[in-house]
Amino acid sequence: MKFIRSKIIGEKEPELISVYRRTGDLEVLGRLYGKYMPLVYGLCLKYYKDEGRSKDAVMQIFEQLISKL
Repeated sequence: MKFIRSKIIGEKEPELISVYRRTGDLEVLGRLYGKYMPLVYGLCLKYYKDEGRSKDAVMQIFEQLISKL
């Protein structure tokens, strides 16, 4: 798992959410999540102060996002 800033240009969140809801394609959701993963990881790292726990938390958040959308 790489925690790097994604360079997704021209895709807006509502469009990606709409496509994901219509198709269920996890790659589409991954593109949406990729925009915010560095921010979420940074917040988790600040809270946990541990890289491993922070990465696990980011993955748990992604898994919750799948079911909640």
